[in-house]
Amino acid sequence: MKRVVVGGLTTVFLVVLLVPSPGFGQSERAARKEVFAYRGTWELGGTLGFLASTPVTNGSTGETGYTITATPYVGYFLFHGLELGANPLAFTWNREAGVTTTDLRLLASAGYNFFAGASLYPYAEGVAGYTRRETSSDGSTVTLSGFTWGGRGGLKVALLEGSVLVLGVQYLRVTLSPSGADSRSGSNEIVGFAGWSVWF
Repeated sequence: MKRVVVGGLTTVFLVVLLVPSPGFGQSERAARKEVFAYRGTWELGGTLGFLASTPVTNGSTGETGYTITATPYVGYFLFHGLELGANPLAFTWNREAGVTTTDLRLLASAGYNFFAGASLYPYAEGVAGYTRRETSSDGSTVTLSGFTWGGRGGLKVALLEGSVLVLGVQYLRVTLSPSGADSRSGSNEIVGFAGWSVWF
């Protein structure tokens, strides 16, 4: 009789372990839904920015120009706060003094989102990638490309469920030196931007 009882208790115990209660795992999923920057979270969005760009030609700094940028963004959180991201096709168009400049840019980023309370997430990122610049003037077009790197930081504010307001400043050092050039050509760029992202 004792063996039967013990066996019965063992069987019940195993069933309890193998068949979860209806609420099993829901608390983790609920936490992910309520907290931004959780491990396994995706962030999709974009920004519009006002750009101040200072050209550098053969080591000499030129006059600063101004334009508007549009930058889509996708990010994934490997751990809580730690995010890997990409700007898959950043686009900048500028026309000034009869010259039209178009930049297409691909950037990868790695950064950290800090939780500051009250749905506030300061963040800092390092970025690196590739820029292709096409400049047209008087019927002629010149195309250059090269390595781009820099950083950005700012604040993400969780305003609505599943979305954040993104505010920040970005610095990029763009190198577009022609083949065989002895000194750097390109631009140093500082961008202030605001955008919106959804996360899930």
